[in-house]
Amino acid sequence: MKSNFINRLAEEIKGKYDLRKEEITVVFPNKRAAFYLRTQFTKIFQEDIWLPQMLSIQEAMTQWSGIQLVDNIDLMFELISINSELYHGKDSVRVFGNMAPQMASDFDEIDQYGADAGHIFSYLVEEKTLDIWQPGQENTEKEQAYLRFFKTLQSYYDKLRERLVTQGKGYYGMITRYLAGLSDEELAERTGHRKIIFAGFNAITPTEKTIIDKLYRNGLAEVVWDFDNYYVDDKKNEAGLFARRYQNVAWKPTRGTSDLLEGEKEIHLVSVMGNTIQAKALQSLLEVESDRNLAVILADESLLIPVLNSIPDDSSRFPSVNVSMGYPLRQTALYDLVNAYFTLHRKGRKIKEQGWYLWPILRILNLELMGIVFDKDEIAAINNYKKNIAKNSGFIYTADDFKRFCQSEDVITFMDFVTGEPKDMRVPKQFLVGLADLLSFLAQKIQKKEKDGGALFLLNQISEVGKAVNRLNDILTHYQSYVDDLSDLEQLFRLVSYNSTIKLNSSATSGLQVMGLLEARNLDFDTIYMVGVNEGILPTGKTQNSFIPYQIRKENGLPDYQEKQAIYAYHFYRQLQGAKRVFLLYNASSAESGGEPSRFLLQLKHELRIRNPKIRYAEEVFLNKTVKAPSPLGLSAHKTDAVMAKLMRKLQPGDADSLKRALAPTSLSSYIQCPFRFFMRYIMEVKDNSLDEEVQSNVIGTIVHKTLEKLYRNHRSTVISKDMLTQVIRPSLNSTLQSVIDQELSQGLSNVGFNYLNKLNIDKLLERFFLFEEQETNEHDLSVIDLEKFLSATLVVNGIPCTIAGTLDRIDSYNGTIRIIDYKTNHVSPEELKVKDKIEQIEDIPEKAMQLLIYKYLYLSSHPETNPDRVIPSIFGLKYQQVKFDLEVKNQALNEHFMDTMEGYLRELLSEMTDPSIPFLQNADPKRNKCRFCDFSVICVNTAAGSVPEDGR
Repeated sequence: MKSNFINRLAEEIKGKYDLRKEEITVVFPNKRAAFYLRTQFTKIFQEDIWLPQMLSIQEAMTQWSGIQLVDNIDLMFELISINSELYHGKDSVRVFGNMAPQMASDFDEIDQYGADAGHIFSYLVEEKTLDIWQPGQENTEKEQAYLRFFKTLQSYYDKLRERLVTQGKGYYGMITRYLAGLSDEELAERTGHRKIIFAGFNAITPTEKTIIDKLYRNGLAEVVWDFDNYYVDDKKNEAGLFARRYQNVAWKPTRGTSDLLEGEKEIHLVSVMGNTIQAKALQSLLEVESDRNLAVILADESLLIPVLNSIPDDSSRFPSVNVSMGYPLRQTALYDLVNAYFTLHRKGRKIKEQGWYLWPILRILNLELMGIVFDKDEIAAINNYKKNIAKNSGFIYTADDFKRFCQSEDVITFMDFVTGEPKDMRVPKQFLVGLADLLSFLAQKIQKKEKDGGALFLLNQISEVGKAVNRLNDILTHYQSYVDDLSDLEQLFRLVSYNSTIKLNSSATSGLQVMGLLEARNLDFDTIYMVGVNEGILPTGKTQNSFIPYQIRKENGLPDYQEKQAIYAYHFYRQLQGAKRVFLLYNASSAESGGEPSRFLLQLKHELRIRNPKIRYAEEVFLNKTVKAPSPLGLSAHKTDAVMAKLMRKLQPGDADSLKRALAPTSLSSYIQCPFRFFMRYIMEVKDNSLDEEVQSNVIGTIVHKTLEKLYRNHRSTVISKDMLTQVIRPSLNSTLQSVIDQELSQGLSNVGFNYLNKLNIDKLLERFFLFEEQETNEHDLSVIDLEKFLSATLVVNGIPCTIAGTLDRIDSYNGTIRIIDYKTNHVSPEELKVKDKIEQIEDIPEKAMQLLIYKYLYLSSHPETNPDRVIPSIFGLKYQQVKFDLEVKNQALNEHFMDTMEGYLRELLSEMTDPSIPFLQNADPKRNKCRFCDFSVICVNTAAGSVPEDGR
């Protein structure tokens, strides 16, 4: 291992102090560096020594002060209690709990930075008063309450400090402010007159600085810095902001290292299309790695599990993998279950005595956790229940139905715990009993399974949630009056568990190290892989949660976002200065992280590598090995023999039944807009089979279409006057609609939830249709020629007979014209039905306009005697008051020679479609490709550009 900060620190201590006799304390920014220093001491000392006391800065300050560091939850309840005292009323966790943590954070910063709280709060009130001031107008009641809150911040601050002092407790800012206020002798007494080394610090708060000043003055402290001259000497480089601030103190930084400007380094910038694909890229890099002194550092800590899964299982290359960070509980599968459990009992609604509303139950059954807890047979039983519920269009969950269709004892027991019967789970105490029972069942279930990594990880999750449940029970014992209902309890659970992590920590200093950026402070590795180096992650954004605005913070010396970003800049460059080889991976997908690399990467490219010619710099693009080289047009699917066979079955239907699955106007227009979407939907027939609370829009459309068909079925070829419409057809609307709903949805549309709103929407759509129809028949009689008319036409293209077929919703005769009407229950815009004068390529015709043109072509193919000018295609957009949207064609060729022109377009289209050498390409033009509404947008967004496997799967 080359010389690094920990090694230098150990050598300095060995040279200055006789550890056989002297006792010293080493204070680090965090705990991790202490493990490495202990290891180094075992290497450089052969005799017995007094190992230095090693503390984090927070541990040291708390120990010296004798003040107990207050728990954040206790701090919140103290503020809630103060709020009740100030406003003479009781506010619950839900009402005040969101403000309390932010308030506590501001108070902590005020004290850490030794600021004048009275001045800040007075200034803040003046600023807020000006914000809402309007000349000649009195403040409203809400504005007065708004100002009253800011006027009482000083009272919150004073009363909180008073309460904590009487309890012998304090938050960190209180503790450091207290220590900073002690005399030199008192402070020395608190530290036991030990020699203290502050090692590897960057950003030090004013109160911490005062404490170090006093200890240094009395010969009790020294500061060992860990800076590089590159960013300290460059006044424009934010990484050196704090080092430059300390140039005038007695313990100012000495000259730092020159590793960044003079050291030989390899720096690789690796662009990856997709967030979790970074883990795949890391795996590819580690598979050829030979260095033993290396670390994987996560700038984006949410990638921990994908990264751990990507590390090659090669004991010869990586004999041990040590993780020095915890995995956030809030990102785990069990946390999702607890959230869904809260939602079920807080919002889940019972339908009288029949059972639970189904959808919160299904959300639980669809959770990732189910696949971890239950085996394949049990999952199959769950799927059988979901399949039968979908088949029966059920919207109520009952234990009897579940037992009938699921038939798995453990899953049934699990659901009994989930629903909590017969306990009243709306009572917070009872809810926690139910949650504890559910956790106990899960633990027992997992313990019966083979102890693989996933099972052990879940047991750790259960342990952490169990701790949160115990903490919540303790809170209810002491603060029950502030917890009114499950919403309050849910808010508390989130606060209690927010910083909880699943312990993956290891104290080992050998082997592959996986850590977050902050855990890596003061540590050096020959090779570093840093993952997630995107702007907005490293550094974070400019937002700052505080009641105190930027200008007031700046004037009073409180930290702002610039200081926060300077801290991240230091941590970034600090890792580079000690490394020989650096791989920096970032997500280039604009849909996920904005596709923007961290500005620190641009600084490396345009500044550092130019100033240090010894740096070997490379920019690389990772392509997933499972996909082919990227196409400039995005995703593609090749027309293999298997794919062509499926296409031919659609183009050449063999019988009447197959004819109805022929190439339809909707599928043709889909191909025009995006061939890849056509391939996925119509060739591979990929469908969304998931159950959803809200019936799909196509089901609503089907109900409306079938209702209108039934209403007019017996009136074809009959003149429909206004009287017939109002006296014969419309009166049967409600019964006809209900019969269609009963036919399409065996249990109908429920009278609760989204589907109740859908029922109202269907009523509104049909109401709007008949209002329009009455207006039309008031002006002219109409005659319905046909309904749901199926038409087809065949063209021979490149020797291949190609059949196009479609169903016309309605054909009628109105005021001397033949109208081809397509009902739409979703969005329609007049712009979508305009065919412009100049058409350079078929893609210039909007999708809905193309559908109507094909419908007209099919009708005229079956009625060649009809003058094309008499046939008017229209969409009845039932969402809109105007209802009717006519096709508007300005193109001269279509107007004068409709059939020949359309046939030319269709031949061109079918020729391309049937050409085996032309793949189904993703339309990469965002102006034409309506990706927002596409079922496959997630595939196109999250997958690196390239081909799908050639077999089309």
